[in-house]
Amino acid sequence: MNLFAQHAIAGQDVTIELFADEAKNIRNVETGHFWHYIGIVAVPTEKKEALLRRLLDARGGCDSEIKSNDLDHLPKRRTAEQWCRILLDDHAVGSIYLNVVGINRTLLNSRAFGGEQFEPVYNRFFRSAVLYGCKRFFSGRRVVISRLWHDEGDMEHHEYFPWHVLWRLDQDPSIECQTQRVDFCSSDHRKPRGCPESHLLQFVDLVLGLMVQLLDDTSRNRNRCATARLLAPLLARMMNEPNNPNSRYGHKDKYLISFFPRSALADAELFDQLARARSGFYLQRPLIQIERESGQLHLFG
Repeated sequence: MNLFAQHAIAGQDVTIELFADEAKNIRNVETGHFWHYIGIVAVPTEKKEALLRRLLDARGGCDSEIKSNDLDHLPKRRTAEQWCRILLDDHAVGSIYLNVVGINRTLLNSRAFGGEQFEPVYNRFFRSAVLYGCKRFFSGRRVVISRLWHDEGDMEHHEYFPWHVLWRLDQDPSIECQTQRVDFCSSDHRKPRGCPESHLLQFVDLVLGLMVQLLDDTSRNRNRCATARLLAPLLARMMNEPNNPNSRYGHKDKYLISFFPRSALADAELFDQLARARSGFYLQRPLIQIERESGQLHLFG
């Protein structure tokens, strides 16, 4: 980092921990397109313990793993509802910063993004999602990433992901990574690889899964749909009013969502700057579950 950059951001550090989860090969019920999703929550380190305590208190004695696709058990559903309210009310506390990125696998030119396999695509977009989120969440401040937590799974064994993401992020003058590798643990706090941070990974899984439910109508399960509806007003505002400073959810530069690509590009169009711009990231998609429930959904034949 040059001396000018050091002076420009000196004294403005914010230290955070990151918690990440993914959803892959999600089929949209209206279009038939398949989607990958990345969900990342950034938590300022000085607010982490208080947030964890709120999540634990909201369990009300429920010790089960909280997952968006398993809400039929009443204590799990009540915990999920309380966790949704924690997200909705966090503007008063400022402990949760959320970035969700949806990748349309059906429209994505796989040759330009690492091939047909999920792992290289995820690796490419994950780093961009972290970098973009940090710059939006903490604009003008130097971000120190102390830990990056991820649910155990295929990405743990990827050739590059466990170290490459942090190494590349550390090249940016506004980012410092205090850790060199992603911390993988079980999202289930009861398992041998579980830990206190498992509860925060469950929180990411829940929020991401419920937003995916609203966007793609992945399930007709009554309890999943009802819980997802709690987040519908927030998700609609994230897409339609991303820069509204007066939202009661305080979501501006705090809760982000984007999708890619807007349209498919042929190989020749990859070198056309205008075509790439037209096919870039976008913000607005319909909430298919809500449209179906209101009778407005017209499925493709």
